[in-house]
Amino acid sequence: MPDKPILYLEDYLQTLIEACRSGQPLPDLKPLADLLGGYKSSGLKVSSNLIKTGAGYFGGVIILTDGTNAGTVTVYDNKNELSDKVIWAVAVGANLCRETFPLKPIRFSNGCNAELSGSGASYIVYFI
Repeated sequence: MPDKPILYLEDYLQTLIEACRSGQPLPDLKPLADLLGGYKSSGLKVSSNLIKTGAGYFGGVIILTDGTNAGTVTVYDNKNELSDKVIWAVAVGANLCRETFPLKPIRFSNGCNAELSGSGASYIVYFI
């Protein structure tokens, strides 16, 4: 963990990657939300989840694996039996972390759902 405040997105992401690789606790998520202009964090999720109801903006996702299994997170605009509009997807191999952020926020109209596949994977979604 850094001894000084994290001031830049790149610093935060590097700290997160180092924590993942070394098995250290994840750093505080608040600095990243501040750097992303007020985005909210879903918190660390280990299964598929409804992230937000209603309209909003998807700001990015971080996926972490357990060191043995690969993982995939697919983010939908209101995934249900009638609609499954994919707004973002990211896959990562075993023993890796991957952070992905679109250049511009992606609007969703009917709620933001994240679907996780892969045993032992976890993720964090950023949204407004």
